[in-house]
Amino acid sequence: MNSFLRKIRVEWLVTLFCAWHAADLVHAWRHSPYDRLGWLAIGVIGDLNFLVYWGLAGALGSLAHFRPRAAWLWLALAGSWMPALGWLGSETYLGPITVNGLRVALAVLAAVIGWRRLVTARPGPTV
Repeated sequence: MNSFLRKIRVEWLVTLFCAWHAADLVHAWRHSPYDRLGWLAIGVIGDLNFLVYWGLAGALGSLAHFRPRAAWLWLALAGSWMPALGWLGSETYLGPITVNGLRVALAVLAAVIGWRRLVTARPGPTV
């Protein structure tokens, strides 16, 4: 097996592991009015779940093979699907509609960046 296929296999395993640990996102998306559209963007500051979410975002970003500058932008925009955005919106007295609108705008921007990276600059397997 060449190194390209081995690397992809490891990336998918890490991504699946991170997704398993971030499984409580579904509960937040279904029950919190501030996070209701978080599922569309694809995910509590009180505990360390945000580290799990950033891990999932990093693992998903690794599949696109981002360069370092683009990876930081991806991680910043990945906050659009995290419950932390809903928490921040509720703390700043923004309504759920405003927070969800911001969430979708950030998600679209992240999707455009990721799509451009995947479609235009994805390295192919070496022969």
